[in-house]
Amino acid sequence: MGIHNEGGHKMESFIPPLSELIPKLIDMMTSTSDPERSFVPFKGKDDVVLLVNNLGGLSELELGAVVAETCSILAIYSFNVHRILSGSFMVCYQP
Repeated sequence: MGIHNEGGHKMESFIPPLSELIPKLIDMMTSTSDPERSFVPFKGKDDVVLLVNNLGGLSELELGAVVAETCSILAIYSFNVHRILSGSFMVCYQP
């Protein structure tokens, strides 16, 4: 879901474990085969900043689990995480 309440890219029929979800998301974000989303040619061993935005639906504990799993997967993919930013930078508010 986008910060302006845009529809998501894909609907999962069940919430997969983080160990399955995070690699799917990283693959989607770093793929260079889609001209609509491929802006940076990732090659491996890239220096990155990890930004995990909580739209307001996760507890701090759950957000920490997402960040930890993402860092583990990025290391497997040979990304070098220089900085981690996580929190509620923009939230999805629906009155």
